[in-house]
Amino acid sequence: FDEMNPEAFDFYAKVSASTQSYFEDYMMKLFKGLAKKHPKLEHLIYAGGTSLNCIFNEKLRKEKVFSSIWVPAW
Repeated sequence: FDEMNPEAFDFYAKVSASTQSYFEDYMMKLFKGLAKKHPKLEHLIYAGGTSLNCIFNEKLRKEKVFSSIWVPAW
């Protein structure tokens, strides 16, 4: 990134921010819908590449959609 020209860096930064925002909106709707459809479901365990998005996981935790969230580290 140090050698990237400022215009290219700005473009990629905006694409990354937009992608993160879209991802967060989509996943939050998905998990809130899951919790609404299955109200007895208290705990969430999910894995895979998207589950390692720490920024989203913290937002999901703060929303208190589930009592606990566990993301396996493997």
